[in-house]
Amino acid sequence: MTKRRVIAYVDGFNFYYRRLRNKPYRWLDLYTFFTQFFPNDQLVQVRYFTARVGGKFDASKPLRQQAYLRALQTLPQVDLIEGQFLTTEVKYRLAEPLFAADGTQRESAKVWKQDEKGSDVNLGSYLLNDAWEDRYDVAAVVTNDSDLAVPIQMAVKRGKTVLLLHPDGNPSRSLERSATGVLHIHDSHLKHAQFPDVIPLPNGKVVRKPVGF
Repeated sequence: MTKRRVIAYVDGFNFYYRRLRNKPYRWLDLYTFFTQFFPNDQLVQVRYFTARVGGKFDASKPLRQQAYLRALQTLPQVDLIEGQFLTTEVKYRLAEPLFAADGTQRESAKVWKQDEKGSDVNLGSYLLNDAWEDRYDVAAVVTNDSDLAVPIQMAVKRGKTVLLLHPDGNPSRSLERSATGVLHIHDSHLKHAQFPDVIPLPNGKVVRKPVGF
């Protein structure tokens, strides 16, 4: 029996903040992780969509991310596609006015806004391009971003099986309706797909699991 070709697409920030952030399983080997869901198929590639974070509020944050990305780069089947991470100062109107000690009223405040740009567009583009070029039979998509509902629908109309792996237990209904089916991520899947604490690199150096990962 011919094995199905599988490509996995991971919305990195969505996966991290909805499932991994408060778990002890962030040192995740994505290739091993997905093989648990497709033991009888051929996992051709894992596409990981992310952006390099800034260190404005936590100088160690980009260092931890850099270590993880280096770990992923040791896996030949994993492809990193990067967007942009922006930190900007914006002015927002307050829901309720604030009053200063002198009695003056403030109706707005300046805040720092952090946004990751590009992952959803990049993921949708790769999902469709790979479908049109017939690179997969099955797409496994890790996200809960409803903006990806239309690209998923289009891939399904192309005759592809698109399986949604929602990061938490509250999947977007529009994504569920668009996908061929839904697979559930359990902590056991994460636990059994961890990198070793120390990973040797081709140049003789090593990458170490960050503290807290």
